[in-house]
Amino acid sequence: MNNLTKKIIISLFTWILIFLTLGTSTFAWFSMNYTVEATDLRITVKSNSTYLLIGDNPDIATNKLGLGREVVAKYIVGGDENKRVFPAFYGDGTVLGETTTVNGKWYTASNKNPDHPNDEVVNVTEIIDANKDSYILTYKVWMTLSGDSLPYNKPLTISYKKQSGDDSLSVVVALTTYVGSNQTSSSIEKFKLDSTNDQVTTTNNIYVSKNTAYEITMYAYIDGNGDNVYSDYYTLYGLTGEFNIDFDIIP
Repeated sequence: MNNLTKKIIISLFTWILIFLTLGTSTFAWFSMNYTVEATDLRITVKSNSTYLLIGDNPDIATNKLGLGREVVAKYIVGGDENKRVFPAFYGDGTVLGETTTVNGKWYTASNKNPDHPNDEVVNVTEIIDANKDSYILTYKVWMTLSGDSLPYNKPLTISYKKQSGDDSLSVVVALTTYVGSNQTSSSIEKFKLDSTNDQVTTTNNIYVSKNTAYEITMYAYIDGNGDNVYSDYYTLYGLTGEFNIDFDIIP
């Protein structure tokens, strides 16, 4: 076998290997080279009650500074307001590929079609706590009651409205609710807020007093299962948006 023949055979094997590699490759919800940059992402939290006050720090119950009925939630993870993240999905029973997502858990996924997230999902992975900062932007506010108020111990109503931003941008609100009048047991309730779920009421009571700072956490993320999130959707690179989340007490 002469050198020319060897080169031709090697060349053919090389091209076959390339085609096999391309044919079996998978695409993330969009290119891993392009993460979402949350530029000027604002979550404005408002209290619709005269006595329910909010602030952006946990010391509001003692120092009473920065209190009001409306505040911009404070970004508290990573120390960078332009944090870049990959798409995620908040489990709500939706089926991704062959995986039925579990309520309250976070997921990421990939598929073979670079043009649409819902086609041929081949890999679904639960996002573990150690990796969540790469997928989710975390914001917090703290609530308290004015100095002449009695403690509040009833459910809260949460209303949501997206003022601007990409359709794929979503928010999950998490807060501690208490079972029983003496707060002897508690659980974390989480609500996925979007255009189809724009008002919710906590199942159990929340407890707020004039001497406590009640913490509410909000998770902003790119819904990787959204119709407009493609594997090559570069326009998600620079993302802006504004959410309004209103809290109201039950008389």
